[in-house]
Amino acid sequence: MSWRRLPWLNIKRINGSLRFCGVNQCNKQLDINSSCCMNHKYSRCSSRSLHLCKNVSQSSSGSERVSSSEHETTGTDDDKLLEFVVNGQQLQGALWIMLLLHASQNDFNTVLALLKKAKAEGLEPSVRVMRDVVRAFIKNKNVDAVLYFHSTRGQPEQLSHTSTADTTVNLCTLLVEGGRGLVALKILKEFLSLGCQEVREEELKKIKADCRKLLDIAADKCDFNLTRELFEEMMGAGWIQPENFTVVPLLQCKMNSGDLAGVVDVAEQIFQDYKLLPKRMQVLIALLKDYTDRGLDVSVLTCINTVGDGSNNNDPISRLVSLITSCYGDVQARHDLFFACLESGQPTAAGQVLQNLGKEIDCAQVVKMCGLYGKAGREDALLHLLSIYQPGHASFASIRCNMYSALLNVYVTRGGEEGGSKALDLYRAMLSENLTPSPAFLTSLTHLLDAVGIELPPTLTSHT
Repeated sequence: MSWRRLPWLNIKRINGSLRFCGVNQCNKQLDINSSCCMNHKYSRCSSRSLHLCKNVSQSSSGSERVSSSEHETTGTDDDKLLEFVVNGQQLQGALWIMLLLHASQNDFNTVLALLKKAKAEGLEPSVRVMRDVVRAFIKNKNVDAVLYFHSTRGQPEQLSHTSTADTTVNLCTLLVEGGRGLVALKILKEFLSLGCQEVREEELKKIKADCRKLLDIAADKCDFNLTRELFEEMMGAGWIQPENFTVVPLLQCKMNSGDLAGVVDVAEQIFQDYKLLPKRMQVLIALLKDYTDRGLDVSVLTCINTVGDGSNNNDPISRLVSLITSCYGDVQARHDLFFACLESGQPTAAGQVLQNLGKEIDCAQVVKMCGLYGKAGREDALLHLLSIYQPGHASFASIRCNMYSALLNVYVTRGGEEGGSKALDLYRAMLSENLTPSPAFLTSLTHLLDAVGIELPPTLTSHT
């Protein structure tokens, strides 16, 4: 019997070599009554599986750095036949395959029993085998199994051989997810203290993504000290670099806990240390909404006029506007404040900022935001913009047409009689302002009105 007749093994030929890719999902429980794994039939196929075991062991973690002595055991210890009893049936197979089979099925007890029996017979799985077993338990989110192998398979002086950067980070992720953040931090520090942080160039992308996942979960727990310490440890190891992608969880942690003043503190520290200012619009909108919810007046002109003079350091909005000014300049800071006022439901404040901008208004940014609001269904922000962008502002007619088109997209997406009725009102408003709807606007409006059964007005019929 060949490996092709083992339906419960996912084995593929890749680049001329046979690769073990796990257990097929269609048979998660090892069917010991199957004709392919009963007693002597399984024993017959196991001898042909020996060469497979070696290929898998060498390819599954090919990029990992291992010692020469470790490499030598890869082809010997793992290729020994091992008899094992499952549900009363005597099975025989390569130790590596049997360990990985049961680890893939999240069968921790059977894996332990296999290891115990192997030890009694003088067999020792290689480091690579145990790494693959640990990764299988990580995939199954079996934190206790991963923690067991991390703490018992490798003594401190051997930890660099039995654990890797990715298994350590993923173990920490499982621990933080389960509310054991301090244990995760201790394990990470212990691993790094042994000089195990080196990661090959081709593995950096994955380890970076794993680190970001760990930081995101720590931020979800609203534990800022834990998130910051994890960030500092992993950055010190060289696994991540200070960039928007990696510092965002520090801000998000404060936002998740509702500490908006703390968000500005963290933003200032990040800008001071790394000259980065991520999520500035989200933070600015959250601050403005918080002021509204608490019934506080937002003096946007004061925010603008006191930038850089330190006279309004107790106001989080003023501090953030000052940060944006330092990073992107005064004009962009006012544009950010303008759009944030629109999105947070403060059209009066937005109008004040617009008036302050005057001829410095960037029409391209306004058109871009109209399109984004239309796609996101932000009817409120568009209506606020429509109410304050009056004749006399730059490119008035062109920008008004963009606002109407964006609103039409909102109503087309919404559909129904309400959407059709509001879309028809847009058309009438455009005509009253002597604006000329584009052909695309007229086509979308006509299709919407036909779909909802609203009669087309004579003026629209003549256009079509």
